Amino acid sequence: MEEENKVSVWVGWLNNQEQFKNYIKVDYNDDGDMVSDFMSDFDIEYYDEQFQEALFNISGVKSDIFKDFSYIENFFINIPAQDFSVLNSFILLYNFNFTAEVKNTDNFNFLGTFNYR
Repeated sequence: MEEENKVSVWVGWLNNQEQFKNYIKVDYNDDGDMVSDFMSDFDIEYYDEQFQEALFNISGVKSDIFKDFSYIENFFINIPAQDFSVLNSFILLYNFNFTAEVKNTDNFNFLGTFNYR
């Protein structure tokens, strides 16, 4: 799933910032494998944490939400139209090409993988 110059994007809704932090919080199991609720929901075995950007934001305006993400100018126009007023949680994994079968959960949707740089 690691692939240079790709960014995979998820959006969703959680009740508060603490719930969001707990959702993306990475722990390690007894075997030393990374685990998190996010990873479990989307069947992700591993990603490099230094290439993750995550934001809990309640602005509801697409341009305001994404303005501080890295390389956003390279893929912003490719992000599909959404009702951003009902979204407050955003997860971007850089150098990651998400290919798993699970695309949506109760709280999150995978928007796609985009080229950047």
